[in-house]
Amino acid sequence: MEVQWPRFVEAIGQPELLTDDRFVDLMGRMRNRDELNAIIEDWMQGFESDEEIINILESARVPCAPVLAPYEAIGHPYFESRGAVKKVDDPFLGEFYIPGDPLHFSDFPEPLELEAPTLGQHNEHILKELGFTEEEIRELEEQKVISQGET
Repeated sequence: MEVQWPRFVEAIGQPELLTDDRFVDLMGRMRNRDELNAIIEDWMQGFESDEEIINILESARVPCAPVLAPYEAIGHPYFESRGAVKKVDDPFLGEFYIPGDPLHFSDFPEPLELEAPTLGQHNEHILKELGFTEEEIRELEEQKVISQGET
């Protein structure tokens, strides 16, 4: 049983669409989507803002949301709370936003921290694991074979 379609056509003030053969079921609406899109777009043109449209649809209990450009999603509370936008603090570039992972799974921990190591940041740790001594590591640094944080 379709619940949203009757609510939607009532909300847009066109209940006659319920009995229109082109839109009577989901397959018909899919086949005639260009005509249906035109009807919806014409209705939307009568409003000053997206908020007005959203308020009408929400009042009718029709699921809806604005379509945002990427720059509008950054800083949007919903996307930040879902992890779809993530703030990164880079030691060289400073603070900036990147797309995050909006999907959350019960058996998977919180999204991983996104901090890339700097050039050579782990040299000493890795070389010690490979058996190098402190003296050998310092010698490699002095000879400029390895470096840390320099390009």
